[in-house]
Amino acid sequence: MLQSRVEQLDLLIAEFIELNPFQQTVEVITSIMDNKPVIRRDKGRDFVEFTIESLASDYARNRIGHSRYENGKSGMNIFREFLRSTKRGTYRPDSIYVGEITPDLLESYIEWRRDVKQNSDPTINHAHTPILKACDTQRTWATLTRTSTPAFRICVLSQKCLCLMKKPSLTGRV
Repeated sequence: MLQSRVEQLDLLIAEFIELNPFQQTVEVITSIMDNKPVIRRDKGRDFVEFTIESLASDYARNRIGHSRYENGKSGMNIFREFLRSTKRGTYRPDSIYVGEITPDLLESYIEWRRDVKQNSDPTINHAHTPILKACDTQRTWATLTRTSTPAFRICVLSQKCLCLMKKPSLTGRV
């Protein structure tokens, strides 16, 4: 068991050195050994916390109003609830790293809001806005892969296309 841990640490350190030549420090090696996410492109940032910080920054600079700020925080709490209830959290039951957000995750979040929370599409879109904005910000900072980020825009629900996407339920509700 000890030998496998040593081999795993050697691989992680070699990967970091390959990606970041001449940036090895005692702190970095210690962080790798302590399983801290220093070698991640997103530096181990929590997506929900990042989104709330982004909302707070916009609110402090008067780019958004108080109600949009509070609604965004509420929406992120619901996103945490989604992660916890569907067991989609990665490093904690209700948390996910910024680099692990995918269009598939957001699509399942939309379906969860429809099915479990019984939210209408305009409500989902309204709550989805801070998430998409955070994804755009992270894309420009290159912590999300460039191949997946165009698909994030598809996750916004369109009223016109919605009737084609929905399947009728047993209750007759579309």
